[in-house]
Amino acid sequence: MILENYTEGKNRKIKEETTMKAMYIDAPGQVSIKDVEMPVRKEGEVLLKILYGGICGSDLGSYRGTFAYFDYPRIPGHEFSAEVIEADETGIMAMDFVPVWL
Repeated sequence: MILENYTEGKNRKIKEETTMKAMYIDAPGQVSIKDVEMPVRKEGEVLLKILYGGICGSDLGSYRGTFAYFDYPRIPGHEFSAEVIEADETGIMAMDFVPVWL
């Protein structure tokens, strides 16, 4: 489920989605945008909507093909900010904004 802004402010409505867009590095130097299945949240996990992504040296190495331990195709990105879409009751709630570094 995706939380979507109403025009009158911060109110949210839920919109069912089954796919999302993802950037793939198909091979060194080759990038594409693909539709992929929406992930299903498991117990104890949160479902996030990525808002902004950072680019670091490992992402550049993945794109350039300079890191021997990467395989392709791959979805890059491990530093980003996101909005929580679904969560268990663990102190993190839907509509919270979070920074993520993996």
